[in-house]
Amino acid sequence: MNGVEPVWFAPPSPRCAVDTVHLRFYTFVSQNYCEPLMYPTSASQQEQLCQLMGRLVISVRPTLPVESVLTELTLPQLRIVLLLFAQGPLRMSALAAQLETRMSATAWLVGKLEQRGLVRRTHDSVDRRVVHCALTDQGKAEVELFWRFRKERLAEITSSFTAEEMDIVLRAMEIWVRAAESSMLGPADQPEAA
Repeated sequence: MNGVEPVWFAPPSPRCAVDTVHLRFYTFVSQNYCEPLMYPTSASQQEQLCQLMGRLVISVRPTLPVESVLTELTLPQLRIVLLLFAQGPLRMSALAAQLETRMSATAWLVGKLEQRGLVRRTHDSVDRRVVHCALTDQGKAEVELFWRFRKERLAEITSSFTAEEMDIVLRAMEIWVRAAESSMLGPADQPEAA
């Protein structure tokens, strides 16, 4: 990006407070990770992919009610809430490992979420040094609301697709997810070629 402001970011919309979080995140990603990509594509394809990805993520975001607590969370806090929703209760050490942060930073973030009533910390009954983190009922309800709004937004967007367009999108997404998941595996974890 070489100091050039990405043109594919719209200014935050007053109708959705979470827009500012998305804007900060994708500005960071575009400035730090979209140049140069190490894929067998041309520079113009790489740039186009980055631009389309940013536009896609911004445009499919769910418009949450302003009173939703999730609109006030930082990206690391939101990531914790979504991890706990997807994986269930986790030890603080496992959470820190997944976030790739120090235990103290993770504990501080979890403490902020606990103050908001989204996360509950409990000490292990056998070893008091071990701390378990779990979503509260309020935390689960907030994430369920988020996913409901996300599904509604995706249904709204895809309602104009023809059957052929939907097949193309699904095939492309399968390729994208397979490549993304494969890139997360270490060499020892890669499936052997047939």
